Amino acid sequence: MNDLNNKIINYFRSICSTDRLAPAYLFIGENDKLISDVFKTIACKDSEMFCGKCWDCLKINELKHPDLRIIEPDTISIKIDAIRKAQGFLALKAYKLNKKILYIRNADTMGIDASNAFLKTLEEPPENSVIILNTNKTDGLLPTIVSRCRKIFIPNVSVTDKMDKSLIISFLRGDKIKIGKRDLLMNFFSDLAKLVHEELISRVNGESEFYDDDISSFLEQYTGEELEIIMDKILEVWMSSMSVNENLAFNVLNAYMKN
Repeated sequence: MNDLNNKIINYFRSICSTDRLAPAYLFIGENDKLISDVFKTIACKDSEMFCGKCWDCLKINELKHPDLRIIEPDTISIKIDAIRKAQGFLALKAYKLNKKILYIRNADTMGIDASNAFLKTLEEPPENSVIILNTNKTDGLLPTIVSRCRKIFIPNVSVTDKMDKSLIISFLRGDKIKIGKRDLLMNFFSDLAKLVHEELISRVNGESEFYDDDISSFLEQYTGEELEIIMDKILEVWMSSMSVNENLAFNVLNAYMKN
C-alpha cells in the first residue's frame, strides 16, 4: 500500500474513532482493495485500523457481509430497480455493524431515473448508514450527487510525477496563467483537486507536514471547511471544463480563493 493509500485508511480510522463519518463519500479512481480496506476500517471492532481476521473483516473480503450491499451496472448501466433495492436495504436495521455500508461501483453508469431516485436518498441520508460511490468519470454523475459527497481521490500514480507544480503555484499565488489545450486544462484542475484533497487528509490525520512544502504554504491559510468548498468548486469546474471557456473557469474558481 502506498503512502497516500495509508493516509486514506488512517483518515477513515480517525473519523470513525471520533464518530465523524459523513453520510456519503465519492471515491474517484480505481482500487478495489483500498475501498475494501475502507469497508473493513468502518466495520472492524478488533483493531484500531482493521484486523483482517475477525468475522466482519472476513465476510467483507468474501463480499458476503449482511450489512454490506454492492450495486453495480447490469450489463452497461445501473437501473432504477437496483437503486430501489438499495433504498430498501438502507431502510432495514443493521444486522451486526453500527453502520450499514452501501457501495455503488461505477456510479457514473446510473441512468437519469436511477440518478434522480438516488439523489433523494442523498438529500435525506438514512441514519446509521454510510454510502460509498466509486467512479473514474465524475462528468457522468449529476453535479448534485457529486456535491453531496465527500470526495476521496484514489492515487494511481504519485500526482507529483505528472503535474506541472510551477503552474499550480503560479495559480495559487494569484498570477494569470494560460493553458490553452483542453486536455491540459482538465489535467490542471484534476491535479489541483488532488493537492487540496491531500492537504485535507493530512490535517485529519494530525500530520504536521504536507508532502509538498511549496504547495502547503499556500493552502495553510484556508480552514478545513474552506478547503472542502474549494475542492467542490474545483471539481465543478473540472466536470464542465470540456465546454466552459478557460478564462471563465479560472474566474469561477478565483472567486473562492484568497489570491
